[in-house]
Amino acid sequence: MADAPIPAPPARLSRGRAASVVGGRLVLIVALITGVSLVASVALLPLAKDMVTKLSDVPPLQDALPSPPQTSVIYAADGKTVLARLVLDEDRKVVPLKEIPHKVRNAVVAIEDDRFFEHGGIDPRGILRAAVADLRQGTIAQGGSTLTQQYIKKVVTGDSRTLDRKIREAMYAVELERRWSKSQILEAYLNQAYFGDGIYGIATAAQHYFGGKSVRKLTLAEAAALAATIQSPNRLKPTRPKDNKPRRMTVLDRMLERDFASAKSVARAKKEKLKVKLFQPQTRQPYFVEYIKQQLLHDPAYDKVLGKEDTERRKRMVFQGGLKIYTTLEPKRQAQAKAAVRNQLWSRFGRNGNPTGALASVDPKTGRILALYGGRENFKRSQVDLATARGGVGFQPGSSFKVFFLVAALEKGISPGKVYNSPARITIPDRRCYTGYNTPWTLGNAGDGEAGVFNMYQATAHSVNTYFAQLAMDVGIERGIEAARKMGISVPPRGSKDYDDHWNVCSSVLGVVPVSVLDMASAYGVLANNGVRCPAFSIARINGPTKKLFERRPDCDRAIEPKIASTVTAMLRGVVTGGTGGAAALPGRPVAGKTGTAQDYQSAFFNGFTPQMATSVWVGFTPKPVPMRTQNGGRPVYGGTFPAMIFHDYMAAALAGAPVQGFPAAPPPPPPPQMGVPSVVGLPQGAAQARLAQAGFVAEVRPVASSQPKGRVVRQAPAPGTRLRQGSRVVIAVSGGKGGGNNGVVPGVVGLQLSVATAVLRRSGFSSGLAYTTSGKPGRVAAQSPGAGARLPKGSYVTLLVSRRG
Repeated sequence: MADAPIPAPPARLSRGRAASVVGGRLVLIVALITGVSLVASVALLPLAKDMVTKLSDVPPLQDALPSPPQTSVIYAADGKTVLARLVLDEDRKVVPLKEIPHKVRNAVVAIEDDRFFEHGGIDPRGILRAAVADLRQGTIAQGGSTLTQQYIKKVVTGDSRTLDRKIREAMYAVELERRWSKSQILEAYLNQAYFGDGIYGIATAAQHYFGGKSVRKLTLAEAAALAATIQSPNRLKPTRPKDNKPRRMTVLDRMLERDFASAKSVARAKKEKLKVKLFQPQTRQPYFVEYIKQQLLHDPAYDKVLGKEDTERRKRMVFQGGLKIYTTLEPKRQAQAKAAVRNQLWSRFGRNGNPTGALASVDPKTGRILALYGGRENFKRSQVDLATARGGVGFQPGSSFKVFFLVAALEKGISPGKVYNSPARITIPDRRCYTGYNTPWTLGNAGDGEAGVFNMYQATAHSVNTYFAQLAMDVGIERGIEAARKMGISVPPRGSKDYDDHWNVCSSVLGVVPVSVLDMASAYGVLANNGVRCPAFSIARINGPTKKLFERRPDCDRAIEPKIASTVTAMLRGVVTGGTGGAAALPGRPVAGKTGTAQDYQSAFFNGFTPQMATSVWVGFTPKPVPMRTQNGGRPVYGGTFPAMIFHDYMAAALAGAPVQGFPAAPPPPPPPQMGVPSVVGLPQGAAQARLAQAGFVAEVRPVASSQPKGRVVRQAPAPGTRLRQGSRVVIAVSGGKGGGNNGVVPGVVGLQLSVATAVLRRSGFSSGLAYTTSGKPGRVAAQSPGAGARLPKGSYVTLLVSRRG
């Protein structure tokens, strides 16, 4: 039906232009209703002839009309929480007609085409009435297009002001009416219509102009306001009340005239004070949403369903395909991650202070990313995602990278009982480790107290750098890096400049190459899943408007053998139960993990797991790293401080109520190998200790009175050549330089029960020290040092080698 005149006076047309408009409408009537023969005016005959020619050239209406662009929506794992709406240039949500109330439909029909349910695509009566009105006023005062014609104009013919277009529009409208029901046409029109502000479709318009309101809850006045907008959206939209209101009143009058609404409801709607409030949809978790968007646009894994990566078609599909993207992010876990960081850092340093933190948590049995907290950075200020390293380079993991060398060592067949003398500082003479200044690699432990002889379990629990530097030489740096790659760390290709310059270097064992927090969580998840790797993923399902396009299924493969995984896990449990990660412990629940502190305390990690969940936490300064030497109450920030505490808080909340699960049993640690005790008698104390440590033994110093020079080793026990397991103690008697005097004769106690032997020595004025061997009768003395008959100052130690079962 023809539209009612609008209040603002339109510009008058020239006499020729007015005749053209009226003539065009008359031609449509003649051609499509009574034929060219009814054209009475000779002046219009050329137009009629042209029309006949054009009619024969019009191609048939295509079978499938283009679908309108639709806004895509990203959801959290619950399928309800909207994280973001992806909009390109048309913000539209397509809804079925059944979700649009009759009062909303009727408002649009009343003002745009009140004979919609009576005509067959074109309305001769409406065209004639509009033509007469236009001719009288010399302006385009009324529109003659039906809803069907308007829809065809929007999706097929375009809006060029030509007779050819009008002919095709009318013909296609008639054809569409034959194909589709009135309900189908009305639904398509209501979803296609433009409402200003980049908003398309009645449902999106309702949400946009009325504070997020659903179209199903619109009042009659609000429905009329939206219907009033369609004729000239940018001028008549609800946010321009002076222009919208007169048109809105016309809509309501039309509804009353056509019995689309009662007099009472119309009167009430006219009195209603319209509450226009623009809805500004918030993007929740902007860093995670950007992580999802980048995958949708650039990940080749989605080429089959979204189109080839980095193409215009792919972009249109992502932003205008009406996709529903269901992610793995669990809102409850995400809130728990934020709370854990806030409680440990914000409470100490303030919301906008430093250091800040990031957390990634995955389900190791599927790879689903459960939480991904990228810190408290303002997304508008910085798009660097601290959790995924998108837009940045990541952070140095420090000693938490040692876990990959543990795996590589066990795969190479190195025993977890392997011991190294691990002093507070060490120089590695291997030419592969020479620095840029052509000097050997020298490194130290975090504290001078961490020194001695360690096996793999002990060195892991106490994060002994000098142990792992030696282990890395025996394992091979490249083996350790490749173990990291297969467990999920994003390592550049072998042979690349980045690989050779930054990864395949000796210091990699100490975690000097930046990695992402997410990669670390995923890699530690391999151990949580007993050696099976399920790559981390964040997009679970993608639905199109009519069908499911993509569903992610866990893609898991064995990365390391179960025995190796359980052994490394057992070592990492020691980190939490008796090592540097005690703050991460969860009472009543087994936890394994590893601390990591970068050089100069510029980055701190804790990576840990239970069988159900693997989580990585980073703490540091942004955007530039700052040494954290005093932020921990005047002390340095280690991985075992804030990161372990955040891990504890998050995991305690996330696993509350979950069943307690244990790790697979690990094989018992093998005993260290047996070695012959070297001779150190006559050496200075320091040299003796160094020689014993080099052989894998711990020196126990006993000062004794002796005529030998002060500091000289005068005796040792067990005797040189005795075979002991590495890590055993060797007692060395060191001269105090006080001379002999009050000497006694050492009695022979070999073959006696231990209790008897110690009693005999005590009666003779000597003390006893013990060492053990697996040869001989258990519980009896197999050897003694010094031997029977030796003269020693009273009070000296006699070392007894006692037999026991292996």
